[in-house]
Amino acid sequence: MGTAALAAWAGFAAGSLQEHARESGLDWMIGKWGDEASLGEVIKVSYAWEVGGHAVSMRYSSPERQGTGLIVKDTENDAVRMVAVDSEGGLSKGVWTIEDSHPVLRADYRSPEGETRSVTMIYQKVDEKKVKLRIFDGGAGLTGDPELEVTLVKLSS
Repeated sequence: MGTAALAAWAGFAAGSLQEHARESGLDWMIGKWGDEASLGEVIKVSYAWEVGGHAVSMRYSSPERQGTGLIVKDTENDAVRMVAVDSEGGLSKGVWTIEDSHPVLRADYRSPEGETRSVTMIYQKVDEKKVKLRIFDGGAGLTGDPELEVTLVKLSS
């Protein structure tokens, strides 16, 4: 992760995560999103402010699994962290950054059986109601072809 990505989050300890998202122009992510092809019947993702804007709850569902998580500020390490659990009992932990004005999540997943996997997810805003989600193998970073690319449309705020 480059210094430009870190600089976007640096020094945000004084305000809430919500204030920082607003100042960074990233509050557009809050709301309910669904895959464009089925208008959310196949893939759903939602982000909502919690605890006075100091955290974001997230929920997701796909044909394979459902999950829920929490995104919070780690002011000690100047980072935005995510932890999530899925319907199989798997645990994901990750760190959000901003790269080229796009939110990026780098996460590690551990299944109940102990299998591990790393992914990098980038949310590329198309407009206020549309975003392209691209998921890459964790080792590949944001280069090459994504493992999954889906266009999400905003279903509600």
